[in-house]
Order: sequence, then structure tokens, then C-alpha cells
Amino acid sequence: MYLKRGFTVAELMLTIAIGSILMTLATMNLFGSKARTSLSTTVDILMTDLNHQQLKAMVGDSTLSSNPQSYGIRFNQNTYELFRDVSYSSSDGHNFTVNLGDNISFNQTTFPDSQLIFATLSGELLGFNPSSNSVIIRDQITGEQKTIVINRFGVISEIN
Repeated sequence: MYLKRGFTVAELMLTIAIGSILMTLATMNLFGSKARTSLSTTVDILMTDLNHQQLKAMVGDSTLSSNPQSYGIRFNQNTYELFRDVSYSSSDGHNFTVNLGDNISFNQTTFPDSQLIFATLSGELLGFNPSSNSVIIRDQITGEQKTIVINRFGVISEIN
């Protein structure tokens, strides 16, 4: 009596096809999750930097100066800059530039001159306008976006 062992070519091809489909689906899900994580991480880092700049203004951080300083953030297309003083100066060597993640950009900034300045000691926003108090961050690949709204006290009042 003769017994056949092993798999037929059709069985092997079917197994490889199913495996390929599963690998493709898993890869697509991983790339989508990276994009969502990237936008969330960018928003978290921006919120931390906003809070840090406000805190430095409130405690009157006078690093490199004998007087308490105001601190602010200037928004560009794919970066934002942390600066000190009541106005932004591109020639100040103490400015710190933060690059946004891959394919992440500021879609719209309604703050006057695309900047926020926190007042010395109070931490309130200088020149606050209730109709100009938000920034939109957008992932260029997925189209997902987050809007950050800040109130006159420099507190993030809404993220959606």
C-alpha cells in the first residue's frame, strides 16, 4: 500500500496567499496608528511647551537678564519657536526652534502675528483677542487635525 505525504501545490499557494493578505492588512493598520500617534505626540509636546513658557513668565525667570521676562511662542508652518521678551526677534540667539513631526504642520493660526506672549508674573496672554485664540495642527497624510483653543489666562481651554 502506497501513502502520499506532503501538501499539494494548490494547498501551498492558498496558504501563501492568505498569509500575504494578513501581512498586508497588519502593515496598513500599523502605518495608520503611527500617523495618529505622531499627531497626538506633537499636540502633547506643544501643550507642554506652552505651559513651560507660561510658567517661566509667571515666576519671572530672568535668565540672561536682570529684569523678569515675558516669554512666548511663535508659530511657523512646520516649526514653532520659543522666545523671551515682549516681542519676537529672529536675530535673538536664545530662541529655540521645535520641528513638528513628519507630515505635521500648522494649518491655521489665529493668534496676532502668529505668536503668543505670556505676561511677566501673571502669565496672561498679552494682546488677547477672544476671536483670535486658536491654532490648528494637521496631519498632511491622514487629514486628521486638532484645534487647540487658549483662553486669556493662557490656559488651554479646548482641544478637539
